[in-house]
Amino acid sequence: MKIELLPNTEELVYQKINFFGSISTNRVKISDLEYLNFDESAGEQSETQKAVRGYLNRDVSFKIKGTGEKLLFDKNGVWHWEGINHPLLV
Repeated sequence: MKIELLPNTEELVYQKINFFGSISTNRVKISDLEYLNFDESAGEQSETQKAVRGYLNRDVSFKIKGTGEKLLFDKNGVWHWEGINHPLLV
């Protein structure tokens, strides 16, 4: 749903909707993130993955190294490019 850069602690705080519709807020160190290229993050292993590709932001996708969790975002979301292009994320 939402991701925010905290440069003073070098973390990202993100909110997501869980399987049963509840919202959780999580923190992750930037050093624990790995940038994914769009083809790796969207995948095409099933018809569902193929259908979702058009809704995902091609420029912003990460994988959390420790858990393998992928952070994918809506391409029609509100983006603040000064945060996305921040030196800690480049």
